[in-house]
Amino acid sequence: MSGQEDFVSAAEAAVNVLYNSHDPQARQEAQAWLSEQNNSPEAWQYAWELMQPGRMAEARHYGANLLTQKINRRWDELDSDTKASMSQPLLELLSSEVADIVVFNKLSQALCILMFKAAPDHWPNPAEDIVTAFQSISTEENPNLGALVLVRFAKILGEEYDRCNKSLAVKARLQNTLIELKSMVIRYTLEFLQAEDTAMLVLSLETATVWVALLPDWDETVQLFDPVLPLLQNPETAVAASDLAVAMLYLPTASKMTNTLQQLADAVSTSGEAARNAVEQGEFEVCKALASLGSAIGQIFIKPTIMRGPTAAQNQSILAFLEFMVELISLPGTPGREDVYTVSTLPFWNDLVDSIADSELPILEAAKEEYGDALLRFVRVLCIKVQYPPDDDPLDSDEMEEMRVFRSQCGEVVSYLSTLYKEPCLVALYDCLTEAEATGSWQMVEGVVQMLGDAGTCLNYEQIQAQPIVEAVLKLNGQPLLEMACLSLFNEYSEFLATDSTSLFDVLTYIVERLSNPELCNVAAAAFAEVCHSCDALLAPEITNILQAADPVLADVSFPLKARRLTAKAVCSALIAIKNRDEMTQYATQLYVPLVAGFDECVQSQTEFARDMALAQLELLRVVTQYLDPLKLPKDAPHPLFPLVNELLPRLQSMLATNFSDYEIIEQVCLCFSGIARTIEHRFHPIASEVLRMVLDCFQMGACPHCLTCLGDIFREFHSDLDAQAQLHPLYAETCSSCFQLFETTFRENNEVTCAFFDMTQKVARTCPDIVFGNMDLVSNLFQWALAGIECPEPNVVKTACLVLTPMLGRCTRREDVAETIAPHLERFMTSAYQGICGGHVPSLVDYIAHVLFHFNRDFREQFKAMSSALLLNEESPLDLSNVPLIDRQVVLERLGRDAMRKSSFRSRLVELSKQARGLAKQNAIVLD
Repeated sequence: MSGQEDFVSAAEAAVNVLYNSHDPQARQEAQAWLSEQNNSPEAWQYAWELMQPGRMAEARHYGANLLTQKINRRWDELDSDTKASMSQPLLELLSSEVADIVVFNKLSQALCILMFKAAPDHWPNPAEDIVTAFQSISTEENPNLGALVLVRFAKILGEEYDRCNKSLAVKARLQNTLIELKSMVIRYTLEFLQAEDTAMLVLSLETATVWVALLPDWDETVQLFDPVLPLLQNPETAVAASDLAVAMLYLPTASKMTNTLQQLADAVSTSGEAARNAVEQGEFEVCKALASLGSAIGQIFIKPTIMRGPTAAQNQSILAFLEFMVELISLPGTPGREDVYTVSTLPFWNDLVDSIADSELPILEAAKEEYGDALLRFVRVLCIKVQYPPDDDPLDSDEMEEMRVFRSQCGEVVSYLSTLYKEPCLVALYDCLTEAEATGSWQMVEGVVQMLGDAGTCLNYEQIQAQPIVEAVLKLNGQPLLEMACLSLFNEYSEFLATDSTSLFDVLTYIVERLSNPELCNVAAAAFAEVCHSCDALLAPEITNILQAADPVLADVSFPLKARRLTAKAVCSALIAIKNRDEMTQYATQLYVPLVAGFDECVQSQTEFARDMALAQLELLRVVTQYLDPLKLPKDAPHPLFPLVNELLPRLQSMLATNFSDYEIIEQVCLCFSGIARTIEHRFHPIASEVLRMVLDCFQMGACPHCLTCLGDIFREFHSDLDAQAQLHPLYAETCSSCFQLFETTFRENNEVTCAFFDMTQKVARTCPDIVFGNMDLVSNLFQWALAGIECPEPNVVKTACLVLTPMLGRCTRREDVAETIAPHLERFMTSAYQGICGGHVPSLVDYIAHVLFHFNRDFREQFKAMSSALLLNEESPLDLSNVPLIDRQVVLERLGRDAMRKSSFRSRLVELSKQARGLAKQNAIVLD
């Protein structure tokens, strides 16, 4: 045995170990050895040897894969003669392997990659060679075997070409070859469509589908149209025929061929029997393919036809097509299980409603009348489809998730449809509810209630009477899923309850009775919050009952946070509608009692669970501070939040002092303070200094960035009080001093604190300038740290630093002392800004720096021009402008001066300068294969 044969035998043995051994260590060693050999020049030869007949199947498969990879990635290793000699042996080998589909497919992939690389330079006539090689294959039993093999290979070639996404250069080289092969595919497909061999027929349809999409040409493809239509009636060929029809529909010219499209719609309309037979045989993919084809017909033909006004003949075709689509989704099956087709029809129904809704008024009214019956029957069928299966055949977790997605998509369609048909849609659904109740099946009732809730999403209830629906739903109970659907319906019908309060308090009773149910509490709380929000003006008589219902939920710290948060929101909605302020404060105090009690319970315990509960309680308190904000409160009237604030301050101060290193706790406390400040506005001023002191002390102990955000929120509440701004300057100065001290050692390491400080400062500087610009030594330090920010490599620091510099430079035009303070640092500012533009920062940051420079140029034009000239034109400039010719820099400088008041143009000049400096300008390189 020769050395090469020994090597190939060793490779085959390694492949056998890799594919068949149960020893992980042995497989790993085999993989390592093969990987090492695959990179050697000898791999070309042993890949070829492994593919030869007589080798084990795994080795042949591995060899074909290896040859494909070598051609694709190491093509340049071969000389021209070798490249030219590869196609014929591979074609001969492929022609001898037509019986082994797996090997044939892998060798076909290798031949495809070879064609992409070699044609036409090293393989002048691939189409002719391939056709010649395969046509010579035939047997007495199958004289058409060569044609069948050729079609099979053409399918793989089309899929590989589409998958590889070849470059424009490769496409240009292969264009003539591909056109020849497509013509051959169309010719053989037309021949095979007359054959009785179903497998041959389906293969030809699948191959034609690939090539129709690959090389769009309506004139050539349309000859397939008539022979394909009858195949839609045969369950064995309907899937492949549908896929080909869809590919033809999406050809660029197809939408203009209205007569052809109408023929297709008529053919699909008569394929109901094929769909029924397929379901009986368990071939649900047939129905899915027909549904997808139906959706494509709806988009390409039916929607535009309706919008421009159909002819009588077109109208009959559309009506027949609608009947088929309703019949299709009426077929038995459970979504999430065997029914994979109903969901595929939903785009069609959406497009149909779109086409009616978007039509001109006369067409719209006629279309609503003409197609209303079919659409309402569709809604009735959906009510059946969305129901859960019987109790003795429940969905598993994956099926349940698919059913949830399906129901959500159905809900969107019904919601949209209800905006078009309004009351008729609700009446149809109400009739379905009555029929479902008569069956005694809670699953059917739940499905209808789900659809009723979805239908109510977008309705104008001032024009719709939904009282019978509400009364019927109030009687439903017993099953958690059914009650969940009822609660969701009340959530959607909250606006109706605001216009017709006949059953409002019965609905509230239904909701609050389910707040304590762990399975229903989140949905019940959501409905509670929405109904209270929509009907707040009507709730005063029930405020005591609402508080009593909410109290156990709010007081129980182990209750789900989402339910507690929504319940608090509901109570706030009810409270802010009370007209009598004393009465409102009294009731609000009742709300605070369980909140503060639950808070104390969490704080006193030192366990991890108690910490989590404290976080939840803080979030709940934040909800109350956000939503308990009555409208039109007299300026001097006491705010109903004050009792809660008085209770909270010592507790929150204690939390800040003992948890200064727990950033999650600090964040929630700070959010509470920010919410209180924003909600009670000027009434917060008397306690602001105390709160600011608490938060600043916490920051000084733990350097938590959330403290800086909170400080900024509180400072900004004094935007209209100049005296108070001056008084608060020392606290701001102390904040800056603490940050500067921290920056001395951790400026670039602690980016989160740096960004929070810059963000706080820029917001306060814009709204309360007297707080920031009260001391020039502070302004000088602040400006220098902002300059350090734009010199920092961290993008977020650069962005926030730029946001600080803008108001600081802007203040120079109004205050001479600020201008004098900043003046010594302007040269550094300009140098740092241009260094960032010309290479110091990623391109996305150029916009932020350009924004700052624009404002500086606008307000200090002469200084900007002089400094820019020194930096851009001076040979001793610290900027690296080697890629930018001097004349281009002069043009940029001139245009920057002209664009002083045109921000977008100014920015464009700097972006172009940035690209030139980085060597990125005007490089439109085309990367070939």
